[in-house]
Amino acid sequence: MFSPSEQEVASARRVLDAIARAERDGSGVAVDDDGRLIDRAVVRSAAGVVSRAGLDENPEAC
Repeated sequence: MFSPSEQEVASARRVLDAIARAERDGSGVAVDDDGRLIDRAVVRSAAGVVSRAGLDENPEAC
């Protein structure tokens, strides 16, 4: 099994943080560092990267 790079993990965490903030704020709409909309597929992918890195976080937003 391939482990994600530190850069991939950091990017995935930013995605998960952004969606968590959006849901906490009540908007449910999040964008990435480049201003692109973060959809559920992106959130699932980010949660998978974090999981593969062995840093399981609660992917409730998926």
